[in-house]
Amino acid sequence: MNFWNGAADLKVMILGSVVISLFAIYVCMKIYCRKYLFSVFNIGIFTEIFMVFIIPFMYEDKAWLAFGKDSAEPFYTFLNQNLEINLTGMIIFYLVLIVSEFRFVPRKSIVCGVIGRSVDTRVIWAVFYTAIIGWYLIVFLYNGTLPLLNGERDFYKKSRIANVLYILFNSSIPLLTVYFGFLSLKAGNVKNIFCFLMGASACLFSGNRSDLLLKIVFPLMLIVLYKHGKNRINSTVKICAGIGFILIAGLGISLLRSRGNTGPGAMLQEFIYGNTFCDFRDGAFVLYGYHNQFDDFLYGKTYIAGLISFIPSFLSEFKQTWGWGYFSTDTLLNMPNHYGLRGGTYCEPYLNFGYVGIIICAVVQARWLAYKEGVFDKYLRGEISDFGKKYLIISLAQPVFQFVVSSNGLRTFYINFLVLAGAAVLLKGLIWLSNKQKSEG
Repeated sequence: MNFWNGAADLKVMILGSVVISLFAIYVCMKIYCRKYLFSVFNIGIFTEIFMVFIIPFMYEDKAWLAFGKDSAEPFYTFLNQNLEINLTGMIIFYLVLIVSEFRFVPRKSIVCGVIGRSVDTRVIWAVFYTAIIGWYLIVFLYNGTLPLLNGERDFYKKSRIANVLYILFNSSIPLLTVYFGFLSLKAGNVKNIFCFLMGASACLFSGNRSDLLLKIVFPLMLIVLYKHGKNRINSTVKICAGIGFILIAGLGISLLRSRGNTGPGAMLQEFIYGNTFCDFRDGAFVLYGYHNQFDDFLYGKTYIAGLISFIPSFLSEFKQTWGWGYFSTDTLLNMPNHYGLRGGTYCEPYLNFGYVGIIICAVVQARWLAYKEGVFDKYLRGEISDFGKKYLIISLAQPVFQFVVSSNGLRTFYINFLVLAGAAVLLKGLIWLSNKQKSEG
């Protein structure tokens, strides 16, 4: 059996058709109302809709070889269930987004204003240089070479201190790199360009595709094409070509990292059956493990583990059991030393709270994206001058709103916010101490 001859539930086909129809309506309204399609904030919805189009391939045996399974048939029930969960969530998401985005006018936020005025470029430089130097030290001390070259991604786990610091540096570098990229496009300062190139190089050498391509290359490509193009529609066509290049580059990095064949056939295989667009398949595997161990919802256990993600894992047995990264692999499937299975946007909310979790997650994500799209539209219309700072603040807040999707994400917020806040306090203290000594002298 496969998707077309009985493996897929009729409900999945109907829900998928509704999702694609709502997406088409959203795209038409977006182009009509905004005169553009892509923004620095909405790449996720295009990635997710692409996964809807490749659903039939997830019913094939090849898609399950990544888990060491020769046949997809034992997982059809769970794949149908996970697709029903995620497609239902996507329908709610698009309904709320269509209603919200084109009526949403971003208001000035007191909190964002205070944070924005507190952002000091000297603090960002200090944190950035510390992160870059620390990153290279850990890489060469514990790996001996660049991760991109030998495909090793767990080398930093050899030391508890290196584990914490490497995660910290890997979270900070992409965020600050794109900030320096925005500054470089605005002013062309040599120091900002140098920082951008250093950060982009570190992201490339790490072998992490999403950090380099989605968090750095894609946003900057959009800004260049929209701000310097003749009109937004023509720029959108060029962006589509750019996205194609990014996809090819991402697949190439993945195959290079695994030291596999990087030819067109291998890239196509990775594109369709690999781990790049595999969330729905991964969620089915999670549900398979869940069905074998649980018969009720989790009622927030993975979210509680996410809230205490600032505690190192080795100090918390609760976190090692219920943290989504551990829970989705080690707890459910006996897959230790794995980063975790995503499962799609709505898998974790469903396992915790059922369809109530799906509804809450969809509404929060839709309203948050509507706000961000309103900010980007104001920037393109020239109403926001320092977009780099605005983007930095939104990126810092992103894990908080993303928490309903992935409880693991809150760790990134703790790391980035506390590091920047701590560096700011330290700098202010040093300036105050220096001024006091001068006045006493």
